[in-house]
Amino acid sequence: NDSSQIATSLTTSLPASSFIDWNRSLIGYWDFNGDSGSTAYDKSTYGNNATLKNSPQWTSGKFGSALSFDGTDDYVSCGSNSSLNTTNAITVEAWVKTSKAGWNAIANKLVNPTNGFWFGTNSSGNPYMVVYNSGTSRISASSTCITDGAWHHVACAYDGTRTILYVDGNSVYTKDWGSYMAIGGTSGTSRAAYS
Repeated sequence: NDSSQIATSLTTSLPASSFIDWNRSLIGYWDFNGDSGSTAYDKSTYGNNATLKNSPQWTSGKFGSALSFDGTDDYVSCGSNSSLNTTNAITVEAWVKTSKAGWNAIANKLVNPTNGFWFGTNSSGNPYMVVYNSGTSRISASSTCITDGAWHHVACAYDGTRTILYVDGNSVYTKDWGSYMAIGGTSGTSRAAYS
């Protein structure tokens, strides 16, 4: 009989979370809690620590700390470690709070304009995801606006054939593309930011 046992204990006055990544499928987990200075620490098993670029500011967030971006050029560079080279499927999620409608990046990895992915909001302030592969793109956009100044949990999932966008735990857009399309190139720098 093979078995595993896990015992945990947590005492805190703040909301907390934990995870066990049995198959190392979580390639990045930047919660910004306890971070300061110019580094955002990756709490996944890969340790893809990120560097703050152009001075985003530490502030209070939905759960603990957060980053505030100036809407011009602030971002967090997650680097180019090979563990970030997702080519078949990806899920990205974040807590965001903004009142600025427009093209705002939440996370992206673009090798060049023809390979990679981009997740953020479109000109109307709605969650938007684009997957690029060799010049072919798959565009997914919901009609749910998140630029109301409240905290929203947003997520996008792409499995090679289907895109699903979520806002506050609800599926707000699903598109089955019908045929497999890989995300594309594997070199380049990953970014996590909200403009």
